[in-house]
Amino acid sequence: MSIELAWLAGIVGGEGYVGLMSHGRNAKKIPTIEIGMTCENTGQKCKEIAGGGRICKGRYLNNNSKMLHTFKIRNSHAINLAKKILPFSITKHEELTKIVTWAGEIPPPLRSCDG
Repeated sequence: MSIELAWLAGIVGGEGYVGLMSHGRNAKKIPTIEIGMTCENTGQKCKEIAGGGRICKGRYLNNNSKMLHTFKIRNSHAINLAKKILPFSITKHEELTKIVTWAGEIPPPLRSCDG
């Protein structure tokens, strides 16, 4: 499992967003890890290793011919994932540490990708 976690830490470091994201005006911050990929299998593997999250599909902003598959994991699930991949992280080490040490209130889950 540690090899897979190290692989995921590398994907997060190279392609991912890690941070406390607000959704909407005056919204509370939510611990978030997202990875956008044009390869659906890579996104599915991220979800499998993380043990949760979801895959949202949308058009790639700069090239409408490619579909973008974004793996998203939030709230306590993002905190747990950050704890698991932090020892393997180099590029996003500081951002993952902020999520792990974040002491805010966990809001209810967000709506699905479809609505």
